[in-house]
Amino acid sequence: MKKRVFWAVFRYTMIFIISIFVIATVGCQIDDDPVLQTQRGSISGLVLDTNNKAVKGAIITSNRSLYKAETDEMGRYMFTSLDTGHHYLTAERDGYFLGSSTVELGYGQTLYDINIIVEGMEKMISATVPVIDKTSAVLDIKCHEKMSVSVSYRELTRMISTTEPTAEMATQHRITLNNLYPGAEYYFTVTGKTADGRTFTTDNTSFKTVHLYDVAGAPESPENFKISQTLNGPELSWEYNGKDPIQGFRIYRSENEGKMTLLRDEKDVFSSQTSIVDDCIFAGRYYTYNVYAVDYEGNLSEVPAKKSFIPTGSISENLVWKKEWGPIDIEGDIRIPPLFTLTIEPGTSIRFMAESDISTGFKKNVCEFIVEGTLIARGTESEPIKFLSQASVPLKDDWDGIRFLSTDEKSKSEISNVIISGADTGLEIYGNNVIVNNYLARYCKTGLALLTASGTAINSIVAEDCEIGLKAESTTNCVLSDFEMTNCDVGVVLNNNTGLRINDFDIRNSMTAGVRSSDKTDTVIRNAVIHTLKNGITISGDKCDVQFVTIDAENGILLEGASDAIIMNNIIANMHSAELGTGIEDMSGSGKSYTYNNIYGFKYATLNCNQLGASVYNIDPMFMGDQGTKYDYHLRSNSGLNNVASNKGQIGAYGHE
Repeated sequence: MKKRVFWAVFRYTMIFIISIFVIATVGCQIDDDPVLQTQRGSISGLVLDTNNKAVKGAIITSNRSLYKAETDEMGRYMFTSLDTGHHYLTAERDGYFLGSSTVELGYGQTLYDINIIVEGMEKMISATVPVIDKTSAVLDIKCHEKMSVSVSYRELTRMISTTEPTAEMATQHRITLNNLYPGAEYYFTVTGKTADGRTFTTDNTSFKTVHLYDVAGAPESPENFKISQTLNGPELSWEYNGKDPIQGFRIYRSENEGKMTLLRDEKDVFSSQTSIVDDCIFAGRYYTYNVYAVDYEGNLSEVPAKKSFIPTGSISENLVWKKEWGPIDIEGDIRIPPLFTLTIEPGTSIRFMAESDISTGFKKNVCEFIVEGTLIARGTESEPIKFLSQASVPLKDDWDGIRFLSTDEKSKSEISNVIISGADTGLEIYGNNVIVNNYLARYCKTGLALLTASGTAINSIVAEDCEIGLKAESTTNCVLSDFEMTNCDVGVVLNNNTGLRINDFDIRNSMTAGVRSSDKTDTVIRNAVIHTLKNGITISGDKCDVQFVTIDAENGILLEGASDAIIMNNIIANMHSAELGTGIEDMSGSGKSYTYNNIYGFKYATLNCNQLGASVYNIDPMFMGDQGTKYDYHLRSNSGLNNVASNKGQIGAYGHE
């Protein structure tokens, strides 16, 4: 019996020992297998606000853990025994928006410094400064929930820091800062603390105490605001005569009637400064400037000093100058380069400075308008475009005039219903790319000059009170017609032209000469009225064909060496200083005969020439006479000159070939 019991005990003991061995063996295999082993790691870090301050009491969670962590007073948190893999961490705290961070945790890995930034909810604490005096300021503080607050502030120049705390827990606080310096700038921050220890801070904000000698209200406006052109750009200048002390000036600028934007402020333009140069501009653009005075409280003068200006120079874009911008004052050279177009609206007035120290064109110290591209100046009869002198008492050469240099047919400029005054040469044209209609030159040295042009046709020109009304020089096959010259010293000057024709024109009250021609080839003059106090037509070139012209002058036609001139079918009269001068005088003494001309009222009908070869009438033409402001040189119906031309028709200005 004992023996049987012994073996039973032995058998169960061996089974237990074998079981323990098997279990131990299997356990070792599991430890050696990484797939079956449980994998753990840890993560730690800080929760901070946007001001890099610790956030206490924030709750941290992971999408792969049932556990949570909470930050301590230093904002620290820690997770242990986390599964390996991807973790999405979130930080949540009252008064803050949800913060988050994503990490990848490896086997047995410990990650440090996984910081989470949380942003304070908007307006958790804010501060305004409703009252500012010379030595004090009142701060109104609003809190999203009850807090105690403290204000830290310092004066900018003296760098003295002060803190004003309050222990009261409330949503609104009012703190008065005393013993401040007058006219000083202060920076301050407000920190609020909740009952559970959370803190919130406002942004760094500033205010300026009232100047010791401040005058209540806005400062006076700047005065005598002027803009002048310099080589570096427009110079703005002004005066300030106000009683209110100011810290400087604020300048706004707009381009081509666009939005006003800040150009300079009181940090750049001090109270002692009364001028600046705007060196960031484009020539030809329309700029408007507003200048404000700024006092020490930041108040702007109620009415700014305002002025507009167009800088001179070479334009670099297509531009339009508007009527409402006028008068547009130009204080230097304007150049339109090839490929660019300047368009001027009807009714626009442009005024040029009489003298310019910054002129860089062909003439020094004179404003020039140079067109190499395209100028479209298309006015109307009721709203002409005016180019004038800026001088209070204009002279005939205050500015240079408009010079057209381009010969590119694609760049066709147009001058229509335009008035030019006070210029050396109103229009100076070198090519055939300009259309001119209804142009008036008034009080210029030369109204219009056509130079080295070819095939150009110009009409509808009026020149008044100019030294020379119209000049053509070195042109080829050009036509000038339908023009009128009044009170000019010389109406028309022609020099070295080839194939030129001038016709249907009227020259009145010329001081010295109606037409002076020095052309070498056959210039044609047709259907003109020339009234002059001295000489009607002077011809010094080889050839000139003058027909159907009415001349009223002290001397009719003077031939200064013209050996092949055609002079016929003309009325040559001296109606205002009878029995003086000569009708036709050949100063070369050729003795040539000039027929079909009626010469009347001179001391000598001809001199060194004659009228042989055709009927000689030399009778009173019987003009219509005075008709308002202009003497009417039409013939009366009973005039004896109505059918005596070479073609049996009327001679003079209103006859025809």
